[in-house]
Amino acid sequence: YVRTFDEANAICNGSTNNSPYITNITGPSTLLVNMTGNWTITATDQDGNLNLLTVAWGDNTSSTRAVFGTSTVQSFSHSYSTVGLKTITFRVSDLAGASDTETTTVNVRSLTPDLSKKQIIEGSLIRTAQEQLNEMTAKIYGIMRQLGL
Repeated sequence: YVRTFDEANAICNGSTNNSPYITNITGPSTLLVNMTGNWTITATDQDGNLNLLTVAWGDNTSSTRAVFGTSTVQSFSHSYSTVGLKTITFRVSDLAGASDTETTTVNVRSLTPDLSKKQIIEGSLIRTAQEQLNEMTAKIYGIMRQLGL
């Protein structure tokens, strides 16, 4: 994932504010359409004034949660209705307005195979049932001829 800092040295009550930061993100890198994925985000703020954790899902939807204290572990679930590479943006902010942003991607794939392409390639191990039946029938006739039947 990619890390960017916003307002890294924001001032809070006349003293320097330490920015919160996202320390870990776990979640799937691939999902099927309409399959729910689960992401877990760990964030810390040494000043103890965490405020919001926002997730922009890359499909024009987002989720926001209030968070408190010096550290938090939050889990989010999301599913996608369209295929494609989605960029997910996680943002944690503190009460002074400082924030940290991390991004990751998830590749959303179709539930059904693409049948518009030719699936059977000459000489491949994948064959239609009819081709296998024709081949077995020819072998049986060949064996019967060898046996004189």
